[in-house]
Amino acid sequence: MLEMVLIEDTNNSSQGGERNFLDHNMSGFNYTPAIDIWSIGCIFAEMLTGKPLFPGKNVVHQLDLMTDLLGTPPPETIAKIRNEKARRYLGNMRKKLLVPVAQKFPHADPLALRLLERMLAFDPKDRPSA
Repeated sequence: MLEMVLIEDTNNSSQGGERNFLDHNMSGFNYTPAIDIWSIGCIFAEMLTGKPLFPGKNVVHQLDLMTDLLGTPPPETIAKIRNEKARRYLGNMRKKLLVPVAQKFPHADPLALRLLERMLAFDPKDRPSA
């Protein structure tokens, strides 16, 4: 099951804390390595640009930033999200198309972009294994 959970990293003093989404329930249920793959993908993207990938101001803003890049997840992926508010928000969202990662990261190596696309898949089953 996919769950969107917001965590804060208070080590980023310049922005008062950087926000990142992890796709699991922080209580430890259904933890899989796919959660870490998403996090590594976000870190990898930040290494490519020098900026956070999804620097949302709140949960809704973060979901908007994620879908601006990754497109709206398909209904079968949205149905797996345990957080009812996130599931409802994404389900009611206007359809957004995926932005090619080469457009977001024009100077990155094509192999790096292929890996990044796979690591940032909405559905954990579509991510590479660790």
